[in-house]
Amino acid sequence: MYLLVCLVFCLKIVAGNDQTRFCENYASCLHNLENAQRTCPEFNNKIDKFEENASCNITKRRLIAEEIANLQLRRTEVIQDCVKKNSLNGISFLSFHQEHRCLNKADKVKKYVSSHGSESGHDHLTKRKKRKKKQQTNECHRQRKFLHAKCDQIAMCCSISMDCHLSARLIQQQINDLKKELKALKKDCQKS
Repeated sequence: MYLLVCLVFCLKIVAGNDQTRFCENYASCLHNLENAQRTCPEFNNKIDKFEENASCNITKRRLIAEEIANLQLRRTEVIQDCVKKNSLNGISFLSFHQEHRCLNKADKVKKYVSSHGSESGHDHLTKRKKRKKKQQTNECHRQRKFLHAKCDQIAMCCSISMDCHLSARLIQQQINDLKKELKALKKDCQKS
């Protein structure tokens, strides 16, 4: 009987350590996403495609796009802080197969981040370097998009991630509202 109790206790400790590791992987992924959000330009230059006129306010579109980027960064920071603070409170809920998949996802992110180091875009802007800077900007956006998708997948492995996402729901609502406003402004620019 004593042996059975010790075995159950040891299994709970191991399961708790795995859950902590999954939440730490999620926090690490969010940290990498935050770095990508900080280094990528806040808004896309596609806004300049339309001429400024009465129904197409490019300046307002730029400001809204910048505000969305700032809120996305803030949301990532809030979720990351929550996960770091509560990672020890996670409970184990994954099967062996699910744990294996979660570890593989985290490894993919680590390999991706190590092979795609952040490049500085503070070069002198000659014609050739301008093209290179645009390519770097596009690559930066691809990296950010990849990390966002992978972090969402890794979040499924951490039991506290849903609670942490709920703590950022007001920020997410602001992002959604601004995206709707930006979409409406974009339609106005396309009409004119």
